[in-house]
Amino acid sequence: MQYRSLCVAGLVCLMMGCTQSMEELGGRPNPALADRDNDWFKMITIANETEIQTSRMALAQSQNESVKTFAREMIDDHLAAEQKVNSLAADSDVSVPTKLDEQHQKLVDSLRGKSGPEFDRAYAKLQVDAHKETIDADQDEANNGNNPQVKALAGELLSKLQHHLTMAQSLRNELM
Repeated sequence: MQYRSLCVAGLVCLMMGCTQSMEELGGRPNPALADRDNDWFKMITIANETEIQTSRMALAQSQNESVKTFAREMIDDHLAAEQKVNSLAADSDVSVPTKLDEQHQKLVDSLRGKSGPEFDRAYAKLQVDAHKETIDADQDEANNGNNPQVKALAGELLSKLQHHLTMAQSLRNELM
C-alpha cells in the first residue's frame, strides 16, 4: 500500500509540474521560454533520470533475465533521450535539473527495500505507471508547446516512450 501511495504521489507530481522549482533541483529555466516549455524540460529530465536510476537498480538487483533485458534497453534509450534533451536545453539556454525532486527520489528509494520477485513486480509496475504519465505530459508538449524546437523534440520522443510502455506492460503481465 505504501508503494502504491508513493507511486501515485510521484505520478501526480509529474503531471502537475512537481512542487519543487527547477532552481531547487539544480536547474534554471529560460525566462524567454513559455512556462510550459520550461516545465517540459524539467519533467522530461526528471523522468529520464528516474528511469535510468531504477533500471540500473534492476540490473544490479534482479535475477530475472526479462527484467534485465528491459532495464538495459531503458538505460540505453533514456541516456540517448537525455543527450538530446540536454543538447536542446543548452541551445535554449535552459539548465536542466541535476537531481530528482522529492517525489521521484521516494519512488527510487521505494525499490531499494525490495528484492527477488517483489522487486521485479514493483519495478515493472513503476515502469508502466511512469511511462503512461510521461507519455501524457510529452504528448501535451508536442501538441501545445510554444517553442517549435521543444515541441519537435517532444514529438520525436513519443514513439520511443510508447514502445517502452508496451514493453513495460508485457513485462508486468509476465511477472504478475
